[in-house]
Amino acid sequence: MSISNQKPTTLQLRGYSLPELANLYQISSRTFKKWIKPFAAEIGKRQGRFYNVNQVKTILANLGFPEVISTEHDLMLQKVEKSGKTPPKTT
Repeated sequence: MSISNQKPTTLQLRGYSLPELANLYQISSRTFKKWIKPFAAEIGKRQGRFYNVNQVKTILANLGFPEVISTEHDLMLQKVEKSGKTPPKTT
């Protein structure tokens, strides 16, 4: 499969809650907790409900990049294809 045939993957680097991160990896929150347990000291404790940007970077570095397909991006592309306009660039 060529790169042009693959769906775009996006991940906004920001603070995420545990359920949000679990959803990115398409697993349950309970499973996600088990996955990050070996890296708990390196990740550090959450402040409130969210892991901060540096903690998210550490999680990504240890678990790898999730295969995230942005639903919003897919919907936007469908609308653009119907309208015949040029799709906006994603960064």
